[in-house]
Amino acid sequence: MARNTLFTDNTTRADSADLGAVWDPYTGYDAGRINSNLIKPASIVNFAGQETYNGTIPANDQWASVKIHYFTNSSAYVNAGVVVRYAAPSTSTGYLVAVQFHDIFIGKMTAGAFTYLATAAYSVAIRPQNINVSLEAVGTGLEGFIDLVSKVSTTDASVASGRTGITWYIDTGGTANDVLLTDFAMGDFTSATTPHRSLLLGVGI
Repeated sequence: MARNTLFTDNTTRADSADLGAVWDPYTGYDAGRINSNLIKPASIVNFAGQETYNGTIPANDQWASVKIHYFTNSSAYVNAGVVVRYAAPSTSTGYLVAVQFHDIFIGKMTAGAFTYLATAAYSVAIRPQNINVSLEAVGTGLEGFIDLVSKVSTTDASVASGRTGITWYIDTGGTANDVLLTDFAMGDFTSATTPHRSLLLGVGI
């Protein structure tokens, strides 16, 4: 299986109070905005933020990725990543992968209630910077990657389909500058091999 890209957002556009018409925030969560060609939390009133892309809905086997441009060295608990198979607003249900300064984890949201599904150690000097975080959902399998290297995986059959998007969390003491994201991408999968020409032509069938 190879990733097939259906949508990308390099966030290179004028500063804006939101992410644009193709992005949807969720009630009860902080939204994002564009600042200096980066995604930045518009506020941290609710601590957690999430938005999903409302254009192409990928096949059930899907993936999403985002680049963590910068985590500041604040004393606050901070994480960020992507969501897959997510329900449309304002129901916060689906899967997520997120990175923080000491680990990467896969979680599940069920109508706003969070459950850890799997975690793995991931140590960096201060906070993750300039790394790509992605999540693949294939069948009941969920696999989290950092810079396309598999880091954590698990299985869960609760959610079969939905949108893709981004997620972040900034605890008490943090600021909106603690999470800066860019280069979101999403899609489904194509076969990594091409069928034999005779099969494509129907020869010998």
